Amino acid sequence: MAANLILGRLYDWSDKVALTVGIVLSACFAPVLLQGGFAMAVIAMPLWGIGYAVQDTLMKAIIAGLLPEGRRGLGFGMFYSAYGGGWLLGSVAMGLLYDRSTLALAAFVAAAQLASLPIFLLARREARRETRSKRSQ
Repeated sequence: MAANLILGRLYDWSDKVALTVGIVLSACFAPVLLQGGFAMAVIAMPLWGIGYAVQDTLMKAIIAGLLPEGRRGLGFGMFYSAYGGGWLLGSVAMGLLYDRSTLALAAFVAAAQLASLPIFLLARREARRETRSKRSQ
């Protein structure tokens, strides 16, 4: 809950900074957790919360900001369909990796989360470019 408030406020100040901070911190969750032990689990919990806040708070704001009002329902539907499919595929991959190597699992989870950052930053840049071109017309 605190991460939602903090990242939401940070998003209002700078969407790029909020997204970058949120994704980078949440990508640390699996590597920290898979170190093992109670202390690492306690340290990993807020990182998981940050990841949830990115998904729950920032993604909704990003999608709403990228799409015109009449297209948001379809946009949310498409996003969450892809999100669910990605979750399924990622879960299968993580299950297979867990049997082989927790180090490979941690690397996969962190890499998958970090790979989303350029995609969202490019989408943000394109949306701003479109907004500027519409204003100049």
